[in-house]
Amino acid sequence: MSTCYLYFYDGHLSVSPTTISLARAMGKIFDKVVVFCKNTSFARYEFEEENVESHYMNDDFLFNRKIGRTRFFIGVLKYMFKQGISKDDMFVCIDDRPLKYVNLIYKWFKIPFVFLALELFTDKKHSKSEIESFRNAKAILIQEQRLKNLLDIYKSSDLTTPYFWAPNVSIGEDKADSDLESMVSQFEIPQGKTKCASIGMISKYVYSKEISKAFSSVENAVLIYHNRNKIDTNSDEIKEIIEENGNKNLYLSQKVYDFNDIGYVYDGIDIGIAAYMPAGDGFDFIGHASGKLTFYLKYKKPVIVNKLDGYSDIVEKYDCGVIVEDVNSVSQWQNAVNKINANYEYYSENAHKCYLEEFDFSSKIQPFVDYVQKIICK
Repeated sequence: MSTCYLYFYDGHLSVSPTTISLARAMGKIFDKVVVFCKNTSFARYEFEEENVESHYMNDDFLFNRKIGRTRFFIGVLKYMFKQGISKDDMFVCIDDRPLKYVNLIYKWFKIPFVFLALELFTDKKHSKSEIESFRNAKAILIQEQRLKNLLDIYKSSDLTTPYFWAPNVSIGEDKADSDLESMVSQFEIPQGKTKCASIGMISKYVYSKEISKAFSSVENAVLIYHNRNKIDTNSDEIKEIIEENGNKNLYLSQKVYDFNDIGYVYDGIDIGIAAYMPAGDGFDFIGHASGKLTFYLKYKKPVIVNKLDGYSDIVEKYDCGVIVEDVNSVSQWQNAVNKINANYEYYSENAHKCYLEEFDFSSKIQPFVDYVQKIICK
């Protein structure tokens, strides 16, 4: 029996669209798929597919809930020995923290692995052994336009390993429970106001405070913040955002949805906002990896983004939204909303076209699926 293992030490499976989508894709060509993960502040995720399993390491160590890298690795080995090791197995190493452990499995058991880059920190330094481990990968999975940065980080510009694109989005539709209400249903938004939403991380890295302050003066729109968990209005960060905004045109979501129901988050919003700080200072080089952006486009929502090399280019290419130069400028946000509203269907159609051509997971992952079937599952 062939098994594909996804080694996801960070563990937050329920909020990792790429990991979930990849596991499902591998489930179509392997007898079994196992995602090794662990408890986080987010809810657990269980797959509907019978041959795809999410294995939470916390269940293997009942008397010690803290799962460090070594303990996680021991749990992986125990699972493998119990199931039985096959020459037809494969590992997916997700990000760099488990890299040396997956490389050990490769050396000990001759099980090939591919490297999936979800996070990419340009200021992180890697040891010689980590670089050597990286170079043992049989393939690289990454979002477009981030490959050069990844190779630079691992000092592997001469690497001939094949690479494939893996967009940060879910496969298929995401509306599992027809009884749910949309995210915007919790608010009483004045009629005629354009519903602009920033969905996902609320942080200085996405200019949350600056955008909310600007929107306090945007005349014909409201700003909605929705996070993966309930927004804690008592946190210092949220209090500061409310204070800067003056509680004008700002709505904070208290709804939480399972991953398979995420489509309800986008029901009823008009425009998606996805602004990011430049890479550096510990922040990920976002490139085409923005979950905010891809899900807006998937649900045909025009977008407003900030000017950022390797990121805003896609919006300009497809004309699926508006780029603001200064996130602090009220007039630029106002003009962006007005421009989209003046030709909404045009921007909406372009948004979906961008998604289908650049981010549709099923079509983008197919070359990797073909490669695995030909090279690894031969």
